[in-house]
Amino acid sequence: MLVIRAGQVGDTAYASSIIEPLRAHYGPDVAIDWLGKTGIVRLFARDPRVRHLFEVDSRRTPLAFNPGKLRVLAHALREPYDLAVNLELGGIFNGLMRLLPARRKVGMPYRFFAEPPEAHAVDNLKLIYADFLPPEIVDTAAPSLRGTPAAEVRERLGLPENYLVLVPANSHLGRRRALNHRAWPPGHWRDLIHRLAGAGETAVLAGGTSDREFIASLGPFPPGVHDLSGRTDFPDLIGLIAGARAVVATDTGPAHIAGAVGTPVVVLIGPTHPARTAPYRTGTNQVTILRAGLPCSPCYHTPALAACTRNACME
Repeated sequence: MLVIRAGQVGDTAYASSIIEPLRAHYGPDVAIDWLGKTGIVRLFARDPRVRHLFEVDSRRTPLAFNPGKLRVLAHALREPYDLAVNLELGGIFNGLMRLLPARRKVGMPYRFFAEPPEAHAVDNLKLIYADFLPPEIVDTAAPSLRGTPAAEVRERLGLPENYLVLVPANSHLGRRRALNHRAWPPGHWRDLIHRLAGAGETAVLAGGTSDREFIASLGPFPPGVHDLSGRTDFPDLIGLIAGARAVVATDTGPAHIAGAVGTPVVVLIGPTHPARTAPYRTGTNQVTILRAGLPCSPCYHTPALAACTRNACME
């Protein structure tokens, strides 16, 4: 099988909801390959359920000039797929899908799936799954990620068994805009860090290499706080979150990882629509959404966001 979804961490976590349905329908030994965004697809680097990872730097570059797409095509010419599922709703992989040797192809360009605007992204993906999987299997679809075992991560990083993970940064950090609209104010993060330390909690600050400067600016940190920004790749981050007692984050990738591995997560949401973009609730995980509930939110993808100068919904 080939799955195509080349989005950011949250998008890829949502799309991981296809893995267990494929295994339930075709058997646990089904070979699943994944075409994803360079770096992001490494979420599956230690997932035994995913066989080959193909990386694409630019989704929009046409097939003839796109090394990532050409590598998938070359592989499929040698070993044709039984099933190729395109989870991208746009046309950026249409050329690859048309030429790809596969017994069956699902998704664009063969069928367009219109997203209900306020349905959760995972429920929208289920519309695609329903095109080739039985309803009773589609109903069970939920994000599912596997990474480095939690005990291995804990031992290597010198963490106690009981710790909380805080994710102060998000994927919009450093973008060229006046405000990071999804961000919680730095002063609030500092207050939370010190309150947790004062209560005897072990707080782990997680983030990527590009987040290190911002997270360091929240210091100096009190005893019991571990700044691990830039020290965990995606498989280790999955293990770190899986072993935590709980996670606190804004609407960003690690929050969706927490939902996918079943770690209780508190998500601070302002401009985005929680019914659509919050970690997916499965009935067995615990997702707590904190919102100010201002009349102007959610405002994502509207003119109101561009006009916002205060970001009051995240204060």
